[in-house]
Amino acid sequence: MPDMNHEPGGRVIQLQQTSQTFIGKYRRNRKLQSCEPCRKSKLACDHKVPCGRCIRRRCVDKCFYHPNPLTRNRQTTSDTLPTPSNSPTSVGSSHRLVQSVELPHSPKTGDAVRFVCREAPAVHRASSAPPLHHRHGHEFVHSEKHSFLGSTSVTSMLTEDLEKLGVPSVDLQAFSAQSVAISYDRITKGCEVLAFLKNSSMVNQFVNCFYGTWEGDVAFCIEPIMKMWLMDLGRFHETVLKNQNPDKIRRLCELIWHNTQSPLVYNGKTSPKEWMALSTGANLRWDVIGLIACYVAGAAAAGDRSKRLLEEYKTTREAVMSSMVEIAATCLTFCRECEILDDTFLWLTGEYYGLISFVKGDVSSAVYRAGAELASTFLAMGLHQDIRANARVPPFLAQLRKQVRMVTYSGEISVSAFLGRPPRLSYRYINLDTAYDFSNDETLVDESEFAANVSKLIEGGYNSDGRHRAITFWKVWVPFAILREQILELALGNLPADEVLRRADEIQQKAKEQWANVPARYAKCREGELLVGAKKAGVTLYGHMLRQGTQANEFILQRVRFQKAGASAEGLIKVAQQMFKDIIRISEDPELTKISSINTNYMVAIHGLRCAAVLAVELLRQEQLPVYPKEPLLPRSQTIQDLSVFVSRLDLILKVELLQGTFPLCEQGRKVLTRILDKILSPPSAGDRACQLSHTDGHQHAHPQPEINHFQDGMVPNDGGDYLSHSSFTVMDDFNFAIDAPYLGPDHDFRQWLENMDWTQTLGSPSQALR
Repeated sequence: MPDMNHEPGGRVIQLQQTSQTFIGKYRRNRKLQSCEPCRKSKLACDHKVPCGRCIRRRCVDKCFYHPNPLTRNRQTTSDTLPTPSNSPTSVGSSHRLVQSVELPHSPKTGDAVRFVCREAPAVHRASSAPPLHHRHGHEFVHSEKHSFLGSTSVTSMLTEDLEKLGVPSVDLQAFSAQSVAISYDRITKGCEVLAFLKNSSMVNQFVNCFYGTWEGDVAFCIEPIMKMWLMDLGRFHETVLKNQNPDKIRRLCELIWHNTQSPLVYNGKTSPKEWMALSTGANLRWDVIGLIACYVAGAAAAGDRSKRLLEEYKTTREAVMSSMVEIAATCLTFCRECEILDDTFLWLTGEYYGLISFVKGDVSSAVYRAGAELASTFLAMGLHQDIRANARVPPFLAQLRKQVRMVTYSGEISVSAFLGRPPRLSYRYINLDTAYDFSNDETLVDESEFAANVSKLIEGGYNSDGRHRAITFWKVWVPFAILREQILELALGNLPADEVLRRADEIQQKAKEQWANVPARYAKCREGELLVGAKKAGVTLYGHMLRQGTQANEFILQRVRFQKAGASAEGLIKVAQQMFKDIIRISEDPELTKISSINTNYMVAIHGLRCAAVLAVELLRQEQLPVYPKEPLLPRSQTIQDLSVFVSRLDLILKVELLQGTFPLCEQGRKVLTRILDKILSPPSAGDRACQLSHTDGHQHAHPQPEINHFQDGMVPNDGGDYLSHSSFTVMDDFNFAIDAPYLGPDHDFRQWLENMDWTQTLGSPSQALR
């Protein structure tokens, strides 16, 4: 097999196979000798170095045969087996394995994980040709934890307490997944995916742009990890990716396939750098490439910040988004086929879910399936249970998993409430212990320094420096997300009216108690005093999101009280007015739109539309009342002005954010609101006017006394504004005859003034009114 060199810049070297040596050492009873781990555990051994059982148990560094002077050497045979990824702690044994891809000057840590790969054929084959199997395509990849199994599973019943009884249960808990045969079709599709990494400079700039926006603060993969991945990607493979040589690209593609089929192996002592090295450079995986594509698309959707890059590389937002969505979907498909559950795969499912939601909208069936996969992966990895740093999980990874859990649960509850469906994840079955309020630098440290950072936190796990971070916002929000799930239970349940009112009161009381437990700087958001800080626009956005989210809880709760228990709509109208006032303020702030067009447009399209719909319908109902209230729930003029401003904002979203998934929702909302405003503001037609006048005259002759009573009770007739004659309205619209009227025109305020007017006073001339 030809050898290839790999130097900085990406030349691939020496894709060769690793062999295991058969050890023909016999004991005194003529039985083959076992390695020490198998002998001590009294388990069967295959008598190789390293043996297959030690490979599966990830302890190849301990696999050795104790010297015995009574053994006799027999002729040794060799057999080849696939080499699994090594733990960073088993560096000493890594010299027994043949490295497939490396640098002439490897990093000082020497922890690069070795993988075995076969050279791809140089000749092209038709896609209809039989699958191109590598030599070990039908062997098994063993993972320490292929999937989560709870206390009621059969496996748990078989293995629980066996350790206490002295029976090792590690092998009993192991699950085997057949590795995927790397067919020519898969290699070809993988090469197409790798083509987007040809221009590494463009990719790096888009990723930097993504992390420079506010959205980058809430990414599943934090910035330092992605930067190291990109750095080693360029250092190992830049030349191969840039030149796109078909043979070398195919070899690199097959290497990535083998890496993705191997589980990440680490322990509680693994450092952040060692863990990051497991997925990049020589260990590059499809899930990492998919994450890069997601963040390139996220940058393209970031609004003004990516405009310069789009112009520089002569492309469009639509083209970038479309290609990156396809690449991310392909990488996700590759990872599914490999059936390896790890953190990078979970991150990819989460980022793809967010990306496809932005493109298609939350109501799309594709988004519904993507959300189901994220929730399923989350549960399959066991992240719904207690997450702690232990002998298998380093502290920084436990912190990252808690961050993912907070974002995943909160997002699922928000979407469920928006769509009105039961959530896939519930606080009843999830340990929602929140992550520490750490910055990225404070998270990615060794165990001792991590413990020192924990000791500096104040009560509740919040930072003591008073800084506003994305993780701080999620810590504050998670308890309110639990309350939203409880509100959703009321909305979807079938409870009697008195029970709905009782539980609604309990939820409101819990909300008050939760506000009392959050840091004082965030508690101010409840009363509308927004956050301030160094990054003014970003921090202000934190405050808006927290305030809008908690007000949305109250909005949904009031709607449940109104629909399920027949309560008054006054509480719902009051909350809608307050939320709508905030939405108008957000939509008029260019700095917020500049720093995070996704989040601001989401608040406008989701929270804004909900409130606008309630207010517009209530205003229309108010206009059609037989008599107009003296003190209506909605001020007519101000409400109409706010709705008009909001409709113009929806027009702007429809014109600028063409790829945003809220397009159909915004279009539908704009049409409904415009129709309501037209109904309220447009004058009635001639036929309607004649009908109304006829109805008014008949009503006056038939019921003259009730008309007076309406005025006395603070109510006025609401018959379309034509209570006065047409000629009188025309004159009085131009002049007020020096009479101090509140304002002239067909409105009930003027009618009230008219009734209380002292007609014995002398009227002024029109010329006096013009002075």
